[in-house]
Amino acid sequence: MMSTDLKSEFLRLLEKDVEFRYAVAGYLGLSEIIKKLDWLIEEQRKIWEEVKHIWEEIKSLREDQHKLWENQNRLWENQNKLWEEIKALREAQNKIWEEIKILREDQRRLWEEIKSLREGQEKLWENQNRIWEEIRALRENQNKIWEEIRAIKEDIRKLWENQNKMWEEIRVLRENQNKIWEEIRTIKEDIRKLWENQNRMWEEIKSLRENQYKLWEEVRILREDFSNLIKRIDALGSRWGILAESAFRNALKGLLEKSFNVKIERWINYDDEGFVYGYPSVVEIDIALRDQELILIEVSSHAKTSDISLFNRKAIFYEKKVGKKPSRLIFVTPYAENDAIDLANKLRIELYTSV
Repeated sequence: MMSTDLKSEFLRLLEKDVEFRYAVAGYLGLSEIIKKLDWLIEEQRKIWEEVKHIWEEIKSLREDQHKLWENQNRLWENQNKLWEEIKALREAQNKIWEEIKILREDQRRLWEEIKSLREGQEKLWENQNRIWEEIRALRENQNKIWEEIRAIKEDIRKLWENQNKMWEEIRVLRENQNKIWEEIRTIKEDIRKLWENQNRMWEEIKSLRENQYKLWEEVRILREDFSNLIKRIDALGSRWGILAESAFRNALKGLLEKSFNVKIERWINYDDEGFVYGYPSVVEIDIALRDQELILIEVSSHAKTSDISLFNRKAIFYEKKVGKKPSRLIFVTPYAENDAIDLANKLRIELYTSV
């Protein structure tokens, strides 16, 4: 926006500097009109000077006439000449009045032209004011755009910070995952040794059938060890801070299927009534099949009361769709809230958080 000092300087130059005024008027398309006005004013000034000079001549003639009247007796012979002169003066006076009439007509047209110029000038000022209003609106919009750009830059900076944190978290998760795989390899080695021991047991049972009772006792012990092993694997998420649920679920699935002949399936069905989530959606559940036992498993990084209720609704939905009630409901998580633990006990859901 043009400052007050700049406006004052601009008006001062228009008033004092003729060349600057003509230059500005030229840009506005008024240069020729102003030059014509200046020429008319100059011509009018010359006419008024001529009229003044005529009036002075008339005054002088009147003084001479007074003297002639005083010397009338002596100047009768010149009376005719005087009347002729007066007649010429009157004719000149009539011509002057005609010129004055023409000047007045020109002056009237000049004022009309000036009036038109003033109206055009007022329109120019109005247009200029509208332009300044538009410029102010554009500057306000530009300031808003800059504010939006600054907000976007701040959001981008926060996104970069969050992304760096996520990469750091992924690095920690990968390290923890490597540790889990090391632990799983150790467990597999222990299980392999257990199977070797079990094979030796069956050889012993074949040769020593009289010790069958003792063998069944050993099998019972092995089943208890297997149950403890499952609990130990379930608690790995809590021990190493595992948050990658899918990676832990896949590792558990591979271990149970290959080492314990437990079949793990991913059951997926569409809930068109919205029973589970409150709206129609796809429902997914992990299923473990061992002998005649059907187990539903849910793996989560954090267990709240809402998570326990959701798992319970999934189990009810599965029973309605399949027509078979699960033998056990197992919820595996490294951390569970106290209210979630209480609700799991009420709903007969086995909650594994630590060994």
